Amino acid sequence: MGYPKKYRPSEAPTEIVALVDQLVPRLIEGDHPALQTLREQYRSALIRDVELTGVGFFGAFRNRSRLSNYDAAELCWWKRIH
Repeated sequence: MGYPKKYRPSEAPTEIVALVDQLVPRLIEGDHPALQTLREQYRSALIRDVELTGVGFFGAFRNRSRLSNYDAAELCWWKRIH
């Protein structure tokens, strides 16, 4: 299998989907207002796709609602953590 490999939700490895379901709530714990917004958005989020990179994975979501005017860069502050 060559990498990266992208899967639709119905094709994604069940272990990865389960891991995302366990990790995301832990990643968005805390008191910061942006985290509260992310928790609200996550409640109505659906996995859009899962990408295996060969050394890890990414889970992308789509949301059915618009809950805040937060700037996307502010909501994605964790992307700056390596």
